[in-house]
Amino acid sequence: MARIRVKVNLDLKKIDARVTQILEDYGPQISVALQDSIANEQFDYPVDTYRRARRQFVPKGLRDIIDTGTLLQSQTAPVVQKNILTIRWTAPYSKAVLEGGYIVESKRGNYVAPARNWITPALREKPFIPFVVNRWKALSQ
Repeated sequence: MARIRVKVNLDLKKIDARVTQILEDYGPQISVALQDSIANEQFDYPVDTYRRARRQFVPKGLRDIIDTGTLLQSQTAPVVQKNILTIRWTAPYSKAVLEGGYIVESKRGNYVAPARNWITPALREKPFIPFVVNRWKALSQ
């Protein structure tokens, strides 16, 4: 019987360091894409509203998510720990804006908001896997 033996030696510390480097490189790029996504007029809002502390009338239709700027400004800088890239939004209503829901205690008062997922369009603009492949190749040279 014929037999083939393959032995693979992996330096897990080098792999871990490279993954960390790739995440640190990706963080600022996706961070900008996320802010651009919040500011892009791509979200369908079903009703007329007033924005910017009730000073601006905005008819229903496509719009950005920026009202007072709190959500946009609440985005944290990218942090990489243990091969996890984290970006957070600290505005108390950020999850309700993302998923839709009843928003309380905002500068506009309490209201129901439709879901406006700004994360998915940003990931489409800056897809992670192609970035990893290209950056891995670049770091290998």
